[in-house]
Amino acid sequence: MIHSIKGKIVERIEGGLIILENHDIGFEIWADKELYDTGDVEVKAFVIFQPSESEWRMYGFLKREKRAFFQLLTTVNGLGAKTAMKILYDASVREIARSILENDLTYLSTLPNVGKKTAERIVLELKSKVKQVLPLLEETQAEGDALDLSLFQQATEALEALGYSPVQSRRVLRELFSEKKQWGMEELIKAALKKFFEK
Repeated sequence: MIHSIKGKIVERIEGGLIILENHDIGFEIWADKELYDTGDVEVKAFVIFQPSESEWRMYGFLKREKRAFFQLLTTVNGLGAKTAMKILYDASVREIARSILENDLTYLSTLPNVGKKTAERIVLELKSKVKQVLPLLEETQAEGDALDLSLFQQATEALEALGYSPVQSRRVLRELFSEKKQWGMEELIKAALKKFFEK
């Protein structure tokens, strides 16, 4: 079983498909946003094969904890690999894990292809399993050592009250926290609003 592939992305195709070349062999990989947006440098993609009735697909992630979480999601009854990839494409694994552990169905229901019933099934089937990937989440520092989940959640709720969706709010807040700055609530909200106005 192939666990990872190191090479250069030589082609990006709309919809999240990349061609990763290693020793003149091009691997067709359905990539998450972080891997898809990687520049013209050598990258290491953490991959997994997923068979279906009609085809075999290789899915790839820039971070190994996302690969592990992808495997967890595909164990949920009725949730296939394509849906799991849509959920993880531009989402924070930490936030999804937190939502599962805290029964946050509101956030889970905002994820692509996830309605209330699917969110409930994810929590029911993964709450005990999600702890398997927590060590990986603690090891990775890519989303910032300064991440304060309490402040993050309060800021998300404040932005929602101002009319921004949970997905938009969390995406912008993750960008701000990745700057590894010690944020106060008022300063964080102002910075988030500025980013919204710039988009």
